[in-house]
Amino acid sequence: MSVDFNCFIGGWPFHKVRAGGFADLRALHSRNGISRGFVSSTDAIFYNDPYEADIDLAEILKDSPDYHHVMTVNPALPGCFDDLERASREMNIAGVRISPGFHGYSLSDPVMTRLCEALRRLRLPLFLTMRMEDERITYMVHPETVPHDEVREFLDSQADFPVLLCNIRLGELKELSEVVVNNPYVYADCSGLKDSCSVMETLDTNGITAKLVYGSLAPLFCLKSTLLIVETSDISEDKKRRILSGEGFLNLIKQFGG
Repeated sequence: MSVDFNCFIGGWPFHKVRAGGFADLRALHSRNGISRGFVSSTDAIFYNDPYEADIDLAEILKDSPDYHHVMTVNPALPGCFDDLERASREMNIAGVRISPGFHGYSLSDPVMTRLCEALRRLRLPLFLTMRMEDERITYMVHPETVPHDEVREFLDSQADFPVLLCNIRLGELKELSEVVVNNPYVYADCSGLKDSCSVMETLDTNGITAKLVYGSLAPLFCLKSTLLIVETSDISEDKKRRILSGEGFLNLIKQFGG
């Protein structure tokens, strides 16, 4: 069983997204042997009220138990925490996604302390999105790069609950390798690891493959290319299986959620 921990439904404001619906995502997963997904809405990144997009997503996913709703929040917005509390009661959310690069706040901002307190209380993992598209092709809106020192400080000081670093690049992951490897609550997905054909082998020598799960960033990224990076790598079959099944992170979420 393979799991996609970083996939989306919806369009993109600056270019056409093909196959951005839920049926498209399920078909894509089925063709590639993926049976479960943790899904967010791309619309929620850009709406002035992200909760409206998550209401739509909850309705789409309500009859699909193998697809888990990851709610997008902007903790700097008024009403964010009321929305989060309401979603925890009324929607079957499986996690919370933040995009600080798009929404313009720091990981050291007091709103993040409040968000982490809410996640601990609600027993929900955090999906920390480093970026969406490649910064070199951004158009009109230019998201900030999440500073590595902020990420390290945040993980060192706050990450005593499950955190998934989404769309992190090889250089960033190597720079943060100590906290990723040593903090049992921190994992990273594979969607941003396109630096070279030997990226998995490089990370394996640093012990990081034990903290990786599969994520595609579909439909913005090509799922097959991210999948092949794992499947064709020169690492053990057991390590590939653990990455694609995400068993370590799934077990962590289960234990944390009680």
